[in-house]
Amino acid sequence: MQKYFIERTTSSNYTPYFEFSKICYRDFLITNNALDDLIEHTDGLTFRQKYFPTNSLYNSQVGLLSNICGVGIFIITSDNKILIREASDFVTVGAGLYGFSASGTMNEVEPFAEVMRGCKAEINHEINLKNLHLFSFGMDTEKAYYQFSFYEKSQLSSSEIISESWRAEEFSAEFKGLFPIDFTYSTIVNSIQTKKWDGTSAASLMILCSKFFGTN
Repeated sequence: MQKYFIERTTSSNYTPYFEFSKICYRDFLITNNALDDLIEHTDGLTFRQKYFPTNSLYNSQVGLLSNICGVGIFIITSDNKILIREASDFVTVGAGLYGFSASGTMNEVEPFAEVMRGCKAEINHEINLKNLHLFSFGMDTEKAYYQFSFYEKSQLSSSEIISESWRAEEFSAEFKGLFPIDFTYSTIVNSIQTKKWDGTSAASLMILCSKFFGTN
């Protein structure tokens, strides 16, 4: 069992915490498919409304469900590019969509180790732990899905990383390609507006933009 605590930046006596342990992916799919079913002996209340409402990040009953977590990383390169991937049309989730440099569901309960493992498997990139930062922990209330979002400020150039990505064991099965775009606010917003993006990846990227470029 792995425990995480969230520090509130606003004045509050309530500090939410989360405990993570392994589940079977099949259990998550069964739970997810039943979220909008009605609960017997209630006045039209669904499982989603009871266990996963909009404010469920602070709802103690969320822990009663078989939720699942994912990790994703954006790599910012030494030539001031950010790497984005276009998913294969044949993957189960997010087919043909743009998103994180690398991402996936967690197989273990340590997100830092998982994002490093996934990045190596998907794009053959070894993350430097000293340059790895967790910048967002969020939740998709539609899919009952938690997301750890990371970025790495790599000392490698975009061409160096991309040139080795095809060697990854999962690259050809997962990706159409890995692409560099300028790490500027205008370029990133234009990409999100003009390309078909995975919703979680796009939201995480905008949070990353606000961290680096501000909110104005």
